[in-house]
Amino acid sequence: GDQPEGYVIINFPKDNGNWLEDLRQTIVIRETLWLNHMAKQTIFNFLWSHRDQRKYIAGIFPLSENIIDHLKTPRVEARKIIVNSLLRIIDVKSVLIGLKYPVDDFNILIQIHDKFCSWNNGFFKLTSKNKIINTEFQNSVIGSIDLETDITYFAQLIVGYRTIKELLEFGFISINQEKFELLQKIFPKTHNNFIDDF
Repeated sequence: GDQPEGYVIINFPKDNGNWLEDLRQTIVIRETLWLNHMAKQTIFNFLWSHRDQRKYIAGIFPLSENIIDHLKTPRVEARKIIVNSLLRIIDVKSVLIGLKYPVDDFNILIQIHDKFCSWNNGFFKLTSKNKIINTEFQNSVIGSIDLETDITYFAQLIVGYRTIKELLEFGFISINQEKFELLQKIFPKTHNNFIDDF
């Protein structure tokens, strides 16, 4: 289509800094994002085409993004792992209503623990009927809870950074086992690269 599938913002620094050994020989990737493998390959082909202008490329990528395996002859000067993104849900109810769900009709009860925002700390009845989403907040409920977790892990789940299965393995959530498959479909794993959002 006509929609962009990726982008890269680069600069060619002129003065040396203490971040890299020779910044004047480096292309610095300020920001990049791709939606598929073809876009990723195109971006790296673009960077490769500048090899006569600069000797090195420096960039920051998510830990989950495997870059090295896509390069034919990688020569890595340094590789560092740093903590980067912070994701915080301010209003669970509005986030649940605003999400696009890959399942049309469902009904789940979610318990969120949030010690800082009382309006998030409680139970959320989430329903979808004919693609119309409804969310109802309650302080207490009668019946079985389908998903219980802390706000931190719920944020990771709804953006697709981690799956139900992954969060279960670490003991970060508890679920109604009868709803396991449904929850996996409602909150699928997705490609993530958080740049900036509030």
